Amino acid sequence: MIKNIFVAALAFCFAVSISAEVWKPSTGKGPEVFLDLNMEDLKKQCDLKKKSIRDTRIYAPYLKRYKEIQEDIVKKVKADPKTNIDNLIKEQCLAHPELKKQIANVTDSFQLCLEEKDRLDKAKKDKLIQKVLEIKCADLKKGVIIRAEEKCIKKEPPMCIEMMASVQDILIPVPVKYTPQVCGEIRKLLQCKNAMKECKEETRKALESFVADEMALVRCPIEA
Repeated sequence: MIKNIFVAALAFCFAVSISAEVWKPSTGKGPEVFLDLNMEDLKKQCDLKKKSIRDTRIYAPYLKRYKEIQEDIVKKVKADPKTNIDNLIKEQCLAHPELKKQIANVTDSFQLCLEEKDRLDKAKKDKLIQKVLEIKCADLKKGVIIRAEEKCIKKEPPMCIEMMASVQDILIPVPVKYTPQVCGEIRKLLQCKNAMKECKEETRKALESFVADEMALVRCPIEA
């Protein structure tokens, strides 16, 4: 009995409420809808409810699908450099019903950690999911541009392709505020600019844009 009261008190103390608001950061990038929520607070709330923010049964299918789409587009672009990447992104990412559904599943999963009154209503949730899909597909395009010309990237550390993959693994497709440590890991990708001196300007800009967009998605400070 006492244990249950103690757990209930903890749940009250760590209760997390969220709000969906219009967000227009100075970079002009990021989702129009974001969650006024810290990842660490969300983890605490999920732990109290014995749930996982990164349930592998839900998150793994999303990440697998996302990487499969990227790999397929990279192969097509490498086979024919004149391929229209924008059309491939539109057809294979933005219009992919399973990818959007999986982003929705991740969104629904984390909302189970919250009290019902604190969850997003359907209209805001649908807008959030669509914006996240658009951002993740835009970042996928930048990843494809970099991967398609990866032979120009020096192989010594930093291992740029591996670092990009690691960032994609860390971030769930939900715009919440991450810790400064995670923001630092994303920012480290900019070190790859030195390894990309022999690459086309478009490729170098794709890296900078990828980093800026990912940092905006998880609300990292613009300045180091």
